[in-house]
Amino acid sequence: AASPARAAYTAARSRPCASAAATAPSITSPRPPPRLLGILTHFKRLVAVETQEMYDARRHADELRRAPRPPLVVSH
Repeated sequence: AASPARAAYTAARSRPCASAAATAPSITSPRPPPRLLGILTHFKRLVAVETQEMYDARRHADELRRAPRPPLVVSH
């Protein structure tokens, strides 16, 4: 299943241009521009890509870590 942005991009690319001077609305590519990719390669240690599943797992682990614990029972 293609994303809506990708479908709009493909539809805009397949339309014939009426004239060379016609200006179509600018549709951004789903990929980052090459210049940005070059910048990211210099700072890989500072950039982290997180999927939705990774985000959910991290949030779940945080909730478990912050959950109230049972009280300590000390018998003398």
